[in-house]
Amino acid sequence: MRNMEQIHLDSAPLRSIMERGTSVRAIFEAETEHVIPFSQMLKYYSSIGEEVRICEKLPLKMLLSDGELAMVSMRNNDTERFKLISMVVEHSDLTIALTDLFEKYWTESMELDAFLKKYQSIGKDI
Repeated sequence: MRNMEQIHLDSAPLRSIMERGTSVRAIFEAETEHVIPFSQMLKYYSSIGEEVRICEKLPLKMLLSDGELAMVSMRNNDTERFKLISMVVEHSDLTIALTDLFEKYWTESMELDAFLKKYQSIGKDI
């Protein structure tokens, strides 16, 4: 897991687009084995204006932009060198379907406060 300094550096483009008024929502797959640094990362993203939710398991990683562009990244278990394989799509039928998938998982995912309370209640000091 990246440290907070690296997360801050890596988030410069994200901060830049949000400063221009773009809203950003993200669903993160829960990292319960690293709950403290994971929670710190989520709190940071929330503090800069990103809407954050957490899901126990996600089928893939994706980035959606304005309903017109999608980047989908999937786990690649066939190789040791690259853990993800990605593709970029600019086709409205697929971007609509991926947006619907995102909205389904968004609705089913935990808000940050609920996630933090859940792990505080089982003895994790976050």
